[in-house]
Amino acid sequence: MVRKLKRTFLLIFFAALVLAAAFLLSRSVLDSGQHPKKSDVIIVLSGDRGRLEKAISLYEKGYAKSIMLSTPVGFESKLKDHLRKEVPKDNFIMENHASTTYTNATYTKQLAMKHHFKSAIVVSSDYHIRRTKLVFDRVYKDTGMNLTYVSSTKDHKQPWFMDGLEVKVTLSEYVKLVGYYFELYKSVDNQAKAD
Repeated sequence: MVRKLKRTFLLIFFAALVLAAAFLLSRSVLDSGQHPKKSDVIIVLSGDRGRLEKAISLYEKGYAKSIMLSTPVGFESKLKDHLRKEVPKDNFIMENHASTTYTNATYTKQLAMKHHFKSAIVVSSDYHIRRTKLVFDRVYKDTGMNLTYVSSTKDHKQPWFMDGLEVKVTLSEYVKLVGYYFELYKSVDNQAKAD
């Protein structure tokens, strides 16, 4: 009996340890960012802080001659003004119809084809890169474009798992990732267009 109890305790302890390690590492699993490569355009998805700054930094370092900003209608003016201070008008492309990661990919693809781009750096937040890569790779698969995914890093005052909002963002990203894996975004976007 004592032996069974000991074995059960060790099993529970080991399972708790594995779960704790998985939780602590879960944020890094979402960040599948790559090192930037010289490209035709930098596509930056609006949303979280640091994305636009990362895109401008890459632009200033000469990784691309153009920046394409993908953001919903109504959000573009503030971001556009910020970008135009750093990027000449001829090197700036605005996409302001997207409202999801899937529509970011579909609308930027149309513009990329129109401008005859062959390569792009896609910039998003660290926790958002894996889902971004999943959907952009699917949407762009027939273009022959070479896509590189670069994550913007946030300055965290404390570890992400000690910040309630960051924990919520991380956990919700896993739910969204599963939905995107099964291509549920198509039905959600089609429903939104029908409404």
